[in-house]
Amino acid sequence: MKKIVFRKSLVCGIVTSLFFISIISIADSKQLSINSISRSAAEVVTSTKNIRTATLENGSLSGYVTDVDMNPIEDALVRVYFHETYKEDYSDSNGYYHVTDIPICYCMKEAVCSKAGYYNESAWLSITENTTYDFVLIPIDIPCYAVLDGVMGDNGWYVSCVNISFVISGPLDALFYKIDGGSWQTYTAPVVITICEDGAHTFMWRYIYQGNESATFAIDFKIDKTPPEVTISKERISFNKIKITVDADDPTSGINRAEFYLNDILQGMFTTPPPYVIYVLLVGLPQIITIIIYDNAGNSVTSKTTTLCSQNNMLRIAIQNKIFLFQPQNFLNLVTLVKNSEK
Repeated sequence: MKKIVFRKSLVCGIVTSLFFISIISIADSKQLSINSISRSAAEVVTSTKNIRTATLENGSLSGYVTDVDMNPIEDALVRVYFHETYKEDYSDSNGYYHVTDIPICYCMKEAVCSKAGYYNESAWLSITENTTYDFVLIPIDIPCYAVLDGVMGDNGWYVSCVNISFVISGPLDALFYKIDGGSWQTYTAPVVITICEDGAHTFMWRYIYQGNESATFAIDFKIDKTPPEVTISKERISFNKIKITVDADDPTSGINRAEFYLNDILQGMFTTPPPYVIYVLLVGLPQIITIIIYDNAGNSVTSKTTTLCSQNNMLRIAIQNKIFLFQPQNFLNLVTLVKNSEK
């Protein structure tokens, strides 16, 4: 009887043990499944983060800037606006530009191309990793030019003040001008700009039309209102010899020529630089030697000196240390002879 009870107890213990072992195995299996699922979910989240990170990488915009005839435009500014800031680049000699470090997002960005002398062109673009876009700029063709008014002398020199006004076709937003190295000034019609200072000048202007800035225009001109300065000295260097020295200077346009007259009759012309030296050997009646000096602008100054001629109207004059005997009316031939002798 006791053996039977013992066997039953043993069987029950074995069954109970197997039951608990089964429960533990099932629990471990479920825990493993949960861990696997957790790891998978973590991998998915990590992968999603990687995708988002890749999405937030920067893109770029590149292309060419040309005119309507497909000619490349150099130094055109291309600017891409986003999030209250921008990135920019300038086109090279081939018209190529490349704007980088543009954040990629699900939004449109404004790209603006501008250059002085052309209308601005803009486009709304969705920037990706390598976005391309070509800009075509149209030149601003509103006539606006300066008009110079003054007395024109020789060799392109004005011999008076120069008044400057504008001829404008079409309404402008603003017009600016600058004289030489000065600052930009706003022009208001019909004001006339007057320049009187001797020397070379550069007048520049530019304008804004419908928000677009024109190219900068310039015109050069020269003013010389002042005649040359002349000094004549007469020195007796012996009993019958007088030395006449003529010196002249014009710091603006320079000395152009000198004309010599005897009793108001032109005798000769010199184009060599001063000073001019004349030796006169004479006695007798008074004669008037007149020298007129011209600068390159056409201004002139006249100086006269009186000397004496022999009674038979003969002169011995030395020019540049060469002495010649001649009749006063043949002075031009003397000048030619002197020039030939210097060759």
